[in-house]
Amino acid sequence: MNIKHSLNNVKTKDLLLFILLFVLTFSIIIKRNVSNYDELWNYSFAQNIKNGLIPYKDFNMIQMPLLPIINGLVLKLTIDNLLIMRICGALLSAAIMFMIYKILKRINVSKNNITISLILIGITIQNVFYNDYNMATLLMVLLIIYNELKEKPNDILIGIFAGISLCLKQTSGVVIILSTLLINKNKNIKKRILGISIPTMLIFFYILLSGALRDFIDYAIIGAKDFHNSISYFELFKFNYIGLLALLLPLVLIYSFTKIKDKINYIILVYSLSLLVIIYPIADEVHFLNAIVPVIILFIYHIHKKIKIDFKLFNVLVYTFIGIVLYLNYGFYYYSYKSNLKHFEYIPFYEGLENNIKVIDNYIVNNKYKVLILDPSAVTYMIPIDRYDKNYNMLLKGNLGSNSYEKITKEINNNKNVIYLIRNNENNWQIPKDIISFTKKNKKKIDEIGVYDVYGD
Repeated sequence: MNIKHSLNNVKTKDLLLFILLFVLTFSIIIKRNVSNYDELWNYSFAQNIKNGLIPYKDFNMIQMPLLPIINGLVLKLTIDNLLIMRICGALLSAAIMFMIYKILKRINVSKNNITISLILIGITIQNVFYNDYNMATLLMVLLIIYNELKEKPNDILIGIFAGISLCLKQTSGVVIILSTLLINKNKNIKKRILGISIPTMLIFFYILLSGALRDFIDYAIIGAKDFHNSISYFELFKFNYIGLLALLLPLVLIYSFTKIKDKINYIILVYSLSLLVIIYPIADEVHFLNAIVPVIILFIYHIHKKIKIDFKLFNVLVYTFIGIVLYLNYGFYYYSYKSNLKHFEYIPFYEGLENNIKVIDNYIVNNKYKVLILDPSAVTYMIPIDRYDKNYNMLLKGNLGSNSYEKITKEINNNKNVIYLIRNNENNWQIPKDIISFTKKNKKKIDEIGVYDVYGD
């Protein structure tokens, strides 16, 4: 009875902690103004699936389809609003923080050190608390690490998590799968392969039976090779906390290689390296913060015994800090301007942007010709009017399939009675400037509206 009672107490405490983490992460996410294109693209993918469209075949996307499918089903079962995506993002972020807690507890970090670690990690990665496939991949890696650290790892379960990582993102997923197979020294590789095959085969049959296999190969494999943009890791070296972490990362890895015989160190190191694939080829702050979490856990593992936090007011200070964070975040949300645009209700919004969207959307809806926006911002304007234009809602290098320049420019050249909106200042480094130049050269500028020049025949 005592053992059962203790287990129930642990489960109750874990549940309460997860609820607290959700409330905290949601307070961070809900107060944000709409400005992140990745958030809007992911929401648009979910909307498309909810509306019966098929990934790759009906809309351009290069990531694997699992997360959009899950998000689409959630929208189908609830309401079609960005708020739902943000709630899912908070659940995902809370799950990540909870698994960090479970891993730190498993490697015998003290209670107070875990608390401080969670606070510092939360502050560090708060800007990537989104409903995003990189975050979902991070969660899979944390789940794998936690299970690997058990005395008797569940090989099928580890395989399932690795398979899910592939169904979220193909590049990092392949490396994670290889890591789960190479790290396995207990001869149960067959069980791991079985686990891997469960989610991967389900997604394969989904793509195959939906008739999207050819388009999947075109967009997610061949077309992705057109992605020539990159950001060097050295760009992260700035005089801020990102620069400090960028410097810390190689030092932690080098030190960890000297402790390779330490089982815990070895397990966390292997999966830290597998997730660092996220940084390539775009080593920006977002990809970096997603990838560095296991390395931070590795760092904590090596230093936690040398740090002792134990004073009477510790808990009081922690609860006070949490209270202040919740008060400020939810207070900011309460007093912020909320949008009345369709699908953006209850979401903080810049009034100037909302007015601009209304002007552009009114122009699009009431125009006798079809209007296409040749800019990554197109998704911002299309969501409120429930419209999707394949390739144009996400006009980015590497996201347009194979032979993208020839394909898109041929469409533009052949299209008649189509209006094109091109931003006055091309400010997104991923925009295919060759397609923009072609349009400007072969179409006539006929007007201006908002931040866009209008081109037509």
